[in-house]
Amino acid sequence: VPVFGICYGFQAMAQALGGTVAHTGTSEYGRTELKVLGGELHSDLPGLQPVWMSHGDAVTAAPDGFEVVASSPGAAVAAFENRERRLAGVQYHPEVMHTPHG
Repeated sequence: VPVFGICYGFQAMAQALGGTVAHTGTSEYGRTELKVLGGELHSDLPGLQPVWMSHGDAVTAAPDGFEVVASSPGAAVAAFENRERRLAGVQYHPEVMHTPHG
């Protein structure tokens, strides 16, 4: 069963699978520029795109076996994926209209 974590779900997935979540002091709230670093999750989407963030804590290290596929000014790990295990997550909110590419 594929699993996709959004915001706190992304952080919970990271923590549960051995990654690191921390209060970094670089919270993001509002429109933020996402930089796509590769992977399949954002394939066919612009390399730089606006997204809506709302977080105080951040994933600072992805779990083993996960590829970091996007970053933002306040979140070096803004998205990750493990294609073999069919797990992925994003720190931003793809479900809101402020994230045009969803």
